[in-house]
Amino acid sequence: MTNETPGQGQEIEGSFEDHESRARCSSVTGRICLADVEAEQVRWLWPGRIPVGKIVTLDGDPGLGKSAIALTMAAIVSRGGPRPDGTRCDHAGDVLIMTAEDGVADTIRPRLDAAHADPRRVHVIDHGVDERGAPKAMTLAATDEMERHITETGAQLLIIDVLMAYLPGDAHKDQDVRKALTPLAKVAERTGCTMLLLRHLKKNTGGEPVYLGGGSIGIVGAARAGFMVTRDPDRPDDVRILASVKSNLAGAPESMAYRLVGADNGSVAVEWIGEDQRTAAQLLMASSDNLGEGMRRIGEFVHSRPETMSGDVAAEFDITPKSANQYLNRLKARGSICQIRRGVFGPKNSSSNHAEGSEDAEDSEDGEDYADQSATANLHPCPSANGDQAYPHNPPSPHSPVAKGADASVGPVGTCPEHGSPLGLTTGKCRECILERARANSRSSMPDRETSDPDQRTEGTYQDANNFGGDDQAVYSRGR
Repeated sequence: MTNETPGQGQEIEGSFEDHESRARCSSVTGRICLADVEAEQVRWLWPGRIPVGKIVTLDGDPGLGKSAIALTMAAIVSRGGPRPDGTRCDHAGDVLIMTAEDGVADTIRPRLDAAHADPRRVHVIDHGVDERGAPKAMTLAATDEMERHITETGAQLLIIDVLMAYLPGDAHKDQDVRKALTPLAKVAERTGCTMLLLRHLKKNTGGEPVYLGGGSIGIVGAARAGFMVTRDPDRPDDVRILASVKSNLAGAPESMAYRLVGADNGSVAVEWIGEDQRTAAQLLMASSDNLGEGMRRIGEFVHSRPETMSGDVAAEFDITPKSANQYLNRLKARGSICQIRRGVFGPKNSSSNHAEGSEDAEDSEDGEDYADQSATANLHPCPSANGDQAYPHNPPSPHSPVAKGADASVGPVGTCPEHGSPLGLTTGKCRECILERARANSRSSMPDRETSDPDQRTEGTYQDANNFGGDDQAVYSRGR
């Protein structure tokens, strides 16, 4: 015997049987029962990449070809035919364009012609002019007008270039963004028209690719697929990559390599090179860390010599000494090369004792390279830690011709007689002497900054680097 509330079993049973009644009530209750929803396959404008009737983002820095790629997609939709990955568009359709940056006659039409578009199927939405003759401002809030254009043309694709020009409200507020894009997504779903939104990248390009597009994360959150264009860090400067950053409706597609080439009509066209196995995250990591072909060549250069300094790399590859120092430190951090001593690097299997180099590895990547300053004239050895000045004159300015390495006949800076370490170009002192003098001057007024007792670590002061001979080492003696 079951303890059952009278009528409960019958009510539940009846609710599962009366499908017609439930369907009639859905319009009243505002609910949709999934039992009444017929499952559908995702339809694709570009199989595996661009879904039909959804929002899609395309992000990238200016000059990398976002607009050219968007117009190439428009051309394929307008005429049908092969896509860059070898699939075919068998059903040509119309395309709508909203543009805030490019001229219709001198940019959009020539690019479409270069991509062999059917211009009869491509339409630019004209916002019209106001009573003063000025162009009317249009935003994504005008979804009724946009839906009218889509319905009248039967458009399969609407390109919005660039999104920020048409987004009402604050593009960085998630609530404002979703308030604008939710109605747009509904229009896309009702009409089957894909909305391709173009964005520039943020100035800060660190982090995951999905976060790099301009505005709120809610923009790519509303999209069902997202792409970005970036330079190829391992190939010549003219090669770019179209890579997926989001793919909700299928597995992430392969990246596509391309370059922009001159067209016969004087415009530009996209030349597709082929698929690329690297993801957007891998490409950005390689680019931000300066990896790729340049890093590989510098690594090979270091391995071809017993000892290498940043000046050697700078001269060989025509880069600044600071950039060369960054390359060397990053190769060392990845275990590709070793540091033999301060500022001097060698092959990974170098037999030199680089324990000292490891101890000295506290030099910042972005700091000066003490071992490898270009050249200067007749600098005397480093003064000892007691502060005695050994120079008969002030050291040369780092902006002087000699300090910049213009005089190739000048000898090396030299080494400190007390520590055997290389001397800085501007100060003529080694790093140990600078630090020892800083500690000696600060010891009388504060506990040693190396003390292990945190209660004895007092807040110190910045010591002017000029007190210790120049700007090679800005000494910070604040207690940690």
